Amino acid sequence: MWIATIIALAVIASYFIGRKLGKRAAFKYLNPEQMRERQENLDKILHHLSYHDDITNDEAADLLGVSHATAERYLDDLEHQGRLVQIGRTGRSVKYTLK
Repeated sequence: MWIATIIALAVIASYFIGRKLGKRAAFKYLNPEQMRERQENLDKILHHLSYHDDITNDEAADLLGVSHATAERYLDDLEHQGRLVQIGRTGRSVKYTLK
């Protein structure tokens, strides 16, 4: 029983680690036009935050005209760059502010 539990935990941990690393690796394969558009969208988020205290995933998606998943990737990327701070852990209460 213990072995099955350990294996299950290892599989779950591997899944989440792979997802986290996969998000970062995805940007390495963008063509120059996609890289330019991505940078413009990151700049739009930062510009928005220069006039507002915070931004949510919903607001970022509406601002950029992208899906919620794409908006979350942009916000996560800015957070990993050390430019944003995430307030809250999950759900609609999560907001991002300038660091």
